[in-house]
Amino acid sequence: SKSDPRALGEGLGRRVRRLRDPDRRAEALEELRRRVELARRVGDAARLEDALREAVEALLVAGLWDEVGELLDEAGPLDAPHLRPPFRTWLAGVGALAALHQGDPARAEDLLEKADARSGQRSWLAAVDALRLALAGEGEEALARLEQVEARVGPAARHLAALAELHALAGTGHREEVRARLHARGPSDPLFQGVLELEGPASPLARALQREGAGPFRAAG
Repeated sequence: SKSDPRALGEGLGRRVRRLRDPDRRAEALEELRRRVELARRVGDAARLEDALREAVEALLVAGLWDEVGELLDEAGPLDAPHLRPPFRTWLAGVGALAALHQGDPARAEDLLEKADARSGQRSWLAAVDALRLALAGEGEEALARLEQVEARVGPAARHLAALAELHALAGTGHREEVRARLHARGPSDPLFQGVLELEGPASPLARALQREGAGPFRAAG
């Protein structure tokens, strides 16, 4: 895991920065909603799914879970007949993430167990499940699950896998390594923020670094 702010990908990284900036958030949200609405008007299911995925991934990396919920409501229920299986499976993973953020790991586990990994979303589900395990302190299991995340995954799955890895390493006695990785990124980095937002073994390390506030934090770009 390299401490490169561009690891999110240029497009997603730019959207996340705008969503995290209070002065630009409203405009960024409006742009995402407009793209989803435009895709809906065109009436092309594939285009709508792409627009929803693009918007939701930016929001979940930025930690804006209320807005994720609003957009998911627009997608309709998970068993809606118009949703293609890969997208339905991807939505189940997002729902599991939302459950983790709401402090309901049992619901997250249930959603992941019911999701169909045969629909081409195996890496996405593995990343979400690894995060669930790591947050629960099951670091060894989380690291084993991360081996099922393929190298060539989308930036949001890569972000989740990196988040899971930090919590898993912190929970299995590698606190100094985690501390060094977080220090290299700095508190404005999306991964550092993610560690703070979802309480797990790495979170106390991030809070301690944030309190220190001194030290040569590298700008996140």
